[in-house]
Amino acid sequence: MDEIFAEPLLSAAERKNRAKRFDEGVKLVATVFDNTALLTVGTTFISPLVQHPADVFVNSG
Repeated sequence: MDEIFAEPLLSAAERKNRAKRFDEGVKLVATVFDNTALLTVGTTFISPLVQHPADVFVNSG
C-alpha cells in the first residue's frame, strides 16, 4: 500500500523550460521591488517639490 515511486528523470528540454519559467518569476519579483523603490523615491523627494517648490529647502518642507 505504501509504495514509494521514484520521480521520473526530467529531459534536458523540460529542465530548461522549468529554469526559464523560474527565471521569469525571479525577474518579475525584481521588477516589483524596483518599481516600489522608484515609487518611494518619487513620493519622498518629488512630491514635496511639486507641492511647494519655493519653500522646500527654506523651512524644511
